[in-house]
Amino acid sequence: MWSNGRVCPRCKETDTYESTHKTLPYRCRPCKRFFGVRNGTLMENSRLPYLTWVYAVYLELTSLKRISSMKLYRDIGVSQPTAWYMLQRICVAFGTERPHPLLDRSK
Repeated sequence: MWSNGRVCPRCKETDTYESTHKTLPYRCRPCKRFFGVRNGTLMENSRLPYLTWVYAVYLELTSLKRISSMKLYRDIGVSQPTAWYMLQRICVAFGTERPHPLLDRSK
């Protein structure tokens, strides 16, 4: 999880404790907000399992060209809009944003 102990992703404070929240297992004492290990990552606000994200990241990073959302949806078993959303998040996280074909003026 965290290499130097648990840290709040919002205020960067280490004064945290385990909470009884249903989905967010930790709480920050100073800012009083709940958080989990997904906060501040590309998986934030996603209900997909970690393993699905791992497969998607692996397929995107190991493909010679960019993987399409149609191929990703067939390979990992999610809907096509979900696959598109995952690819957008992966590209933003790795700094390889895809240019929109209608807005790309380099052609």
